Amino acid sequence: MIKDEVLSWRIEEEARLEREKEKIQQRQEESLMKKAISLEAMAEAAQKRKEGERFAYKFRQQQTMINETLGRGERRLLKESAQQSIEESVRSTREHAKEQHEIVKTFM
Repeated sequence: MIKDEVLSWRIEEEARLEREKEKIQQRQEESLMKKAISLEAMAEAAQKRKEGERFAYKFRQQQTMINETLGRGERRLLKESAQQSIEESVRSTREHAKEQHEIVKTFM
């Protein structure tokens, strides 16, 4: 009888220990899953940050190229405008000189 009780207690104790081991193993697996999910999220965030940095770098390059192109175009337009102003000034000076020469010629 005592032997049966000891065997029964021992079987119950082994079953309880087995359930505890399973619970501990399940918690460890859940913890590992959470860590894996966290690492995946961190890797994804790092990838997005890297892609964002690449986009920002390319955007800055394009903006620099656009600004340089606009700067060259603006300088070209200013140069052409200055050239036209000079040509217009020379032409009007010549016309004025011709008119004065004609007036002087007429009176002489």
